[in-house]
Amino acid sequence: MSTPTWITGFEYGLATPSASGTGLIDAIVGACTIRNDAVSLRGTYSLRTVATAAVLAYISRNMTAGQTFVGRFYVYLPALPASDRIIYSITTVGHKIQILYDVTQVSFSIGIDGATTQLGTVTVAIDTWYCIDIKAVTSANPWLIDWQIDSVAQTQLTSAHAAENMSVIDYGLRTVGALTVWYDDIVHSVTAADYPIGPGSTYGLRPNADGVHNNAANIMENAAGTDIDGTPAWSLLDENPWVTGAATDYVRQTAIGAANYCEIQFADLLDNMRDIIGVDSLLQYASATATANTGGCIIIDPAGPTNTTLWGVAGALADYSEITSFFKHAIVAFSGAITKALVDGLRSRFGYSDDADPDPYWLAIMLEVGYKFPASSMLMTNSAIMIEEVETTAQMRITNASIQIEEKETTPQIRITNAAIMLEILLDTQVVDAGPRIEMIP
Repeated sequence: MSTPTWITGFEYGLATPSASGTGLIDAIVGACTIRNDAVSLRGTYSLRTVATAAVLAYISRNMTAGQTFVGRFYVYLPALPASDRIIYSITTVGHKIQILYDVTQVSFSIGIDGATTQLGTVTVAIDTWYCIDIKAVTSANPWLIDWQIDSVAQTQLTSAHAAENMSVIDYGLRTVGALTVWYDDIVHSVTAADYPIGPGSTYGLRPNADGVHNNAANIMENAAGTDIDGTPAWSLLDENPWVTGAATDYVRQTAIGAANYCEIQFADLLDNMRDIIGVDSLLQYASATATANTGGCIIIDPAGPTNTTLWGVAGALADYSEITSFFKHAIVAFSGAITKALVDGLRSRFGYSDDADPDPYWLAIMLEVGYKFPASSMLMTNSAIMIEEVETTAQMRITNASIQIEEKETTPQIRITNAAIMLEILLDTQVVDAGPRIEMIP
């Protein structure tokens, strides 16, 4: 079972990344935007970084200082740079472990402090998503850095340095020069056994129904002052994409009610999303004014008894007094192996304030689910397939059947090209044929 510490496919869709509250990212430099352009084939949204001749472009995520790090991310170059460019960096106490685009070799490379030490074996092409896995262990001399490109192990990097803690991961361009690079489907872990995380994606689950509220008159309300009861809460928290301000679409707590809360449910995963890495929960919140107040927001595991504190819990409430949107995240804790059924059953409860002056606002809540693609895949090229079905009494022969093949994977694991398919079906007179159907499921 994987033990992720951060999962994101940027599925919240907030156009301009925000470091407020450190729930989404911890720092942003230069032109970084979250977009749903056609390039975002990894999911609905991806991160675009655009550096110039004078300005870098990257986001940073802090990690608890430690000496083991495991990560997975996807990277996409719409054009190849004319010089070596740093596209990923892990900061230690005194050094940087970096992945670069190597212009001479037209490949990725990995090194320390900008020096190319190990070249990758993949020739980089434009308009192509590449899956990069990395494991860095800096607990002894030499450091050991393992990495993979599209599940192909690359030469291990060893570097003679004394033990140091790692603390910050950067996604984007750490060298100047006009270039655009996209990133998606990031997973972080500090558990060596999680390497490699391997190919996969991220799916966003937004609220789609109310659960069972524990409300009272004039406690949990919408922006117009209507009690959340017959008035739904979920539709006030399901923004897609998220917006930067409260506007009038939120749930607020207007009076003390330490036992009162609203409960929402989330949309389900798709059927093919079963090898689940983990679930990251996200909250956007604000307040009527900046005066101190309290609130809570938790995620409930339907198998129990484990609950995850997203931002404040009854008995240990958090401060919500932000006049602009703030963001929090928490990896959801499960009491056992993560299954699709458990993820589909997750709920969120929020409220609980014992100081609702000023009113705390809950603006948006969602889940980002990291999952792996099936380990095996099928590649069919120039294939001739014949399927013959013989019924009891042959009365009719159907030839030259029109076959439609539908591929429904989010990211294809089955590729069918130039396939010639022949079906010969001999039918009994009592058989009604609605037309042949073929489904290929990895």
